[in-house]
Amino acid sequence: LWPDAAGEEAATALRGTLEDIRHATGVDVVSDKAAMVALDPSGIDVDVRRVRAALARVRAHDHPATAVCAACVDPLTEAAGLHRGPFLSDYVLRDRPAYDAWRACVADEVRRDLADVLGRLVDAHARTGDLEAATRPAQRWLETEPLHEPAHPALIPLHSWQVRPEEALVQY
Repeated sequence: LWPDAAGEEAATALRGTLEDIRHATGVDVVSDKAAMVALDPSGIDVDVRRVRAALARVRAHDHPATAVCAACVDPLTEAAGLHRGPFLSDYVLRDRPAYDAWRACVADEVRRDLADVLGRLVDAHARTGDLEAATRPAQRWLETEPLHEPAHPALIPLHSWQVRPEEALVQY
């Protein structure tokens, strides 16, 4: 965390940072037992974990992986609602290439999870005939990933079925 600091200086900075985290959260969310420091997730709510848990519940249903059922809609809607933008985009550490690489990797996983969630919501609502409800996650999918190929063809029939040929043509 402090590669340019000497051993004791780095240890002091670490202790101060851990105390700041404890003070900011009001909970002892960091375990500093032994020679390792780790975030203790039992004391905090992490949106990425909640999204992944919702997707795990959907994937555990007794239907093919590409299908959705009525019971899938609530966990998928919850997962979509938790996404507030690119992963840790507002948190920057200067001169930390290892952090940047980790954040970029997790951000890509989160983006793929959101695409999965939104695609499944489009499918779930379209199958029930709620075309307006299917259109919202399809549009959000495109806002999140304008160049994602599967998102475009998902929206074209939704516009067509809602007798919006101009919008379908523009989307095409």
